[in-house]
Amino acid sequence: PQATLVVNDVLELGHTSGGAGTANTSGALFANGGSVLANRIVAGVGSGANFLGLNNATLIVTNNIGTPETPIAEVALTNSVLRFFVSTNRTNLVATTLTTAGPSNTIDSGPPSNRCRRSHASCVRVHEVASYTSPWRSSSFESR
Repeated sequence: PQATLVVNDVLELGHTSGGAGTANTSGALFANGGSVLANRIVAGVGSGANFLGLNNATLIVTNNIGTPETPIAEVALTNSVLRFFVSTNRTNLVATTLTTAGPSNTIDSGPPSNRCRRSHASCVRVHEVASYTSPWRSSSFESR
């Protein structure tokens, strides 16, 4: 059986409590198969390079991953699904690097009744795509 991780509030990668050396703190979430259900995933303020990796897994996020102030350093998908629930005035994904591998990666916007429409200003926003190595299917990807 596949495992499911449920985060009801905030999953903070690289949490810091301040002080010297906080830039050397980082966090990572690896999902190898199974599902992760989260309200929000954020990078700890002042932390270093945080990583989110999915391999044959599904990540469903109710709100956002990263923020413009503290983006996730790298999001890597390998044959995985990244699903958001789109809302007006919310950027769902803020990352420095989005990397894909394998023949099947999907970024979408939740159930069919909540699909991203062109009228939404930003469904999925990526600050910089440093590596793009495989096709994905998407009704909600916008690169800026």
